[in-house]
Amino acid sequence: MTKTVLVVEDHPANLRLMREILETRDYRIVTAENGLEVIDIARAQRPDLILLDLQLPGESGLDVATRMRSDDELKAIPIVATTAFFTPTIEDDIRDSGCVAYLPKPFSIDVLLRTVDSILG
Repeated sequence: MTKTVLVVEDHPANLRLMREILETRDYRIVTAENGLEVIDIARAQRPDLILLDLQLPGESGLDVATRMRSDDELKAIPIVATTAFFTPTIEDDIRDSGCVAYLPKPFSIDVLLRTVDSILG
């Protein structure tokens, strides 16, 4: 059975690259470009995993992840945070928001695939 990954990324080149990489594993890819549409897309598409950029227009990825964790329909969907933004507390903030993993940008193709494959089995 094909697994669905929701890739949330506001930079078109990054979004295209992640889509192409994940499609090599035959994952079905759905996308969002801002934080405001993630919840609606997740409800409609029921992805098996969400790759969530933290710096998004509309609503931050951390806020999106926190809202999803408090939503009974969506809280079981694993979320992997991605960001190029670093603060001393970023890993704690990511964990507190309910994300299951963190990929600091830039990340390698191998790291992306290994992370997604390990979560989706």
